[in-house]
Amino acid sequence: IICEGVTAPIFVNGADSHTWLNPTLIADVNADTTTFIGDASSILSVVGFNNTCRDTVDVQIIVNESPTGTLTTLDDSLCYNEILNTNANLSSGVTNSEGSFSFDNGLSFDSENNFNTIPQNDTTISVIFRDVFGCLSTPVNQSFVVFDALTLTIDTITFPECTGPPGAVSYTHLTLPTKRIV
Repeated sequence: IICEGVTAPIFVNGADSHTWLNPTLIADVNADTTTFIGDASSILSVVGFNNTCRDTVDVQIIVNESPTGTLTTLDDSLCYNEILNTNANLSSGVTNSEGSFSFDNGLSFDSENNFNTIPQNDTTISVIFRDVFGCLSTPVNQSFVVFDALTLTIDTITFPECTGPPGAVSYTHLTLPTKRIV
């Protein structure tokens, strides 16, 4: 079994000369050591010759399709210091009996394939899925916009002096301080 898009060396021995019968799938049809260059599962045939004797052998090459996957998030934009929760799912590819797969990018996903981070600026997450045969997907990218932190201020509010209700003994003038909220 080889991965889609990968070449595989093929060795044949046991005869004085060899001829591969699949010229479009083999790099050198007359070599003892050659390379399979097909992109789909195939049966290769090679004929070996010794003097006047001849023998043909078939070999099956199974090409495993590259896995594909998706990244899912609730939104592609978030606020500064907001948690980014991304879920990764293998769409196609060979898994083991538990249906698991791994990532080939160093990101730490939890057991439910979620990745959580708090990006401080615009970012792109790139995941390469790896199936149980070691075949890799093309990178799956998800970009995110991170909005700047909000800076809210309340300016000092001065209320005018009031005369108060009739019969009041004293009045207090309040000045509210400025408070910065981040």
